[in-house]
Amino acid sequence: ICFGDAEFDCAGECNGDALEDVCGECNGPGYYTCNDGTQVCNLENCPDPCTGINCPDYCSGNYLYYNGNCINGSCNYSNTYCSNGCSNNQCNTQSSDDCNNNYYCSDCAGCESNCCPNFCSGNYYYYNNTCDSQGFCSWGPANGQQYCPNGCNSNGCIDNDPCQGVNCSSFCSNGIYYYNGTCTDSGNCNYNTYVCPNGCNWQATSCND
Repeated sequence: ICFGDAEFDCAGECNGDALEDVCGECNGPGYYTCNDGTQVCNLENCPDPCTGINCPDYCSGNYLYYNGNCINGSCNYSNTYCSNGCSNNQCNTQSSDDCNNNYYCSDCAGCESNCCPNFCSGNYYYYNNTCDSQGFCSWGPANGQQYCPNGCNSNGCIDNDPCQGVNCSSFCSNGIYYYNGTCTDSGNCNYNTYVCPNGCNWQATSCND
């Protein structure tokens, strides 16, 4: 009697079947085929299909997949919807609106660089800002505050007045009248503009009447 694909001669000796090595005998009770195609005499001898397979947490869209475990060579996960989005294999704890709010800092996870940034207001530069017990940014002399006689920007005080010697007088050019000029922190002039219906006058100082 032949079992499986094994072939035997009349003396009952094996004619070279792979089961001889796996089962140790040619005329055993049959064989099983594992998921990877391996044939064994007992299912317990099948290779573990999860050997070498890791199931790390990951994000897909706004869903977090976590607590992964391998079953028959494939990862199975629990999942949850992240209302504030998912990144770095975890749900975001705050929305992008919070990240863009310089006054909010109770939970800066994922956007630490946006929380309580240094800033300029008037002639004062505020730095070393901290998060208070209420979850809002604290600014002022107790942290870091510097008066800037020449003004400031987001990087600190301006050493020299960039508007020194800058003239932002009104003028007319290519049919556009530029007026109420003011000098910006970068030393450039910023103007209001008006389109002249009849073009500029020959002096280029205003619109034609």
